[in-house]
Amino acid sequence: MKLTEKYIRKLFVKLKQKAEKALNKRQFNRCLCYLKAAAYTAYTFYLGFKDDELEKMLKQLSSHIRKREKKLETITNRCVFYDSFSLDNKGLTQQYIRAIMNARWKLLYLMEQNMDNPNARNIINEIRQYNNATIISIPNNLKSLERIQFIYDSIISFNPSKLFMHLSPSAVYAVTAFYALPESIKRYQINLTDHTFWIGTGCIDFSFEFRAYGAILSIFQRKISRENIFLLPYHPISKDSIFKGFPLNCNDKVVILSGGAYYKIVDEKKTFFKLLKIILDNNSQAVIVFAGAGDNLIFADFIKNNCYEDRIHLIGHRSDINEVFKHCDIYLNTYPFSGGLMCQYAANNAKPILSFCSNNKSMVEEFVCQKNFESISTFDLNSFANEAKKLIDDSKYRETKGRRMKDCILSENEFNELFFKSIIENRNQVNFSEEEIMRDNDLLAKLEFENRTSNYKCSLLKILGYRSVLVIPEIFFDAILNLFYKKKFLKILYRYLYKVN
Repeated sequence: MKLTEKYIRKLFVKLKQKAEKALNKRQFNRCLCYLKAAAYTAYTFYLGFKDDELEKMLKQLSSHIRKREKKLETITNRCVFYDSFSLDNKGLTQQYIRAIMNARWKLLYLMEQNMDNPNARNIINEIRQYNNATIISIPNNLKSLERIQFIYDSIISFNPSKLFMHLSPSAVYAVTAFYALPESIKRYQINLTDHTFWIGTGCIDFSFEFRAYGAILSIFQRKISRENIFLLPYHPISKDSIFKGFPLNCNDKVVILSGGAYYKIVDEKKTFFKLLKIILDNNSQAVIVFAGAGDNLIFADFIKNNCYEDRIHLIGHRSDINEVFKHCDIYLNTYPFSGGLMCQYAANNAKPILSFCSNNKSMVEEFVCQKNFESISTFDLNSFANEAKKLIDDSKYRETKGRRMKDCILSENEFNELFFKSIIENRNQVNFSEEEIMRDNDLLAKLEFENRTSNYKCSLLKILGYRSVLVIPEIFFDAILNLFYKKKFLKILYRYLYKVN
């Protein structure tokens, strides 16, 4: 089944209607399920930046949890950090946790993942070494309202004056709990997914934005007051490790690294793949290495049709990503969506950045040029081709550009200082222009990506569970047919029946 814009918009309305109907019948678990599916749909396909109907229902749900009757006496310099992700070297967990610990505040780290999650090993170890912190993992076996109550009770019993929210865009349980908190706890959103929809705009007091692009969208689209926006560019988390190597074909070549989430390289015109072709067809000594997890089918036809089997290498997710940057020569930015953390890794390791940008897209300079401005973006294919050739052919030029990149980014100490001043003074510390942004309709590009990968369909089926049969039968039965085609359905059915019996 092919997803279309009409279908997605209709489904979004349908999910909200089902959530409202369930709420009116006091079927709270069902309501939260539909709200999560609706929020995930809006996030995936860029259906605006806020939705008042979703926020209203979440706020109504918050009135059904048991609240503390006695007035809460908050304690200064005591805070909660709520984390939907807990991923080492990804997101902004470590940057903000380190800043909190540097301020010597007492910390409650409230995480959705298990504490033994290998992807959070560095985060957990770092917090445990700080003698003024407590870690709580939310149990997986709790039902929806129980989960919300657990989050609320954990925060209230800690008596914090501040809550830092590092949320997934569809974190309905956390946001419902946050709506129930007293006003004496100041709530700071860490806006990680600034380019698209997320829930919770109605339950925050302040929003930390990592670039002007997100700050402007929060002001004009999310309708967050300018006085409550704090611009705070982040720094990369670097950790030395053992380099796992590149494919053999990279030896004695100019290695151009690119990477990130696969959706960042998909648009209707297949622009990113045109950029790859420009580089490889005009520079025989260059190879491309792409780091990131996703469906490799996006690359498969392009590689095969152009005979690039020895020149484009997909290396997947790398735990040694900082070492990967150390050993590459150039970093190629993604398009149509610019990379953030990956570009900062490049700058931090003094690697030049090759970037193509259209006038109505966020520029890489926003991520990298935090202290000094350096021109990086090219705005037409000829300029891009010329810059690529110069970087590939001239090693001294590469080194000079790389050193300039490193001089542009914030240090950890500078980040910590700006964070502390923002919190203490409750005002923005970094100036930015408030000119409203004109954006492309990114929904069409995302539809193309999701129709290729089925990521959205699988995630929606997981969120809705058995309700999928009635709510999205066309997606459910399409998935069954695909499993039959891949000869996996009978195995899954056998495991299910064996488990039941």
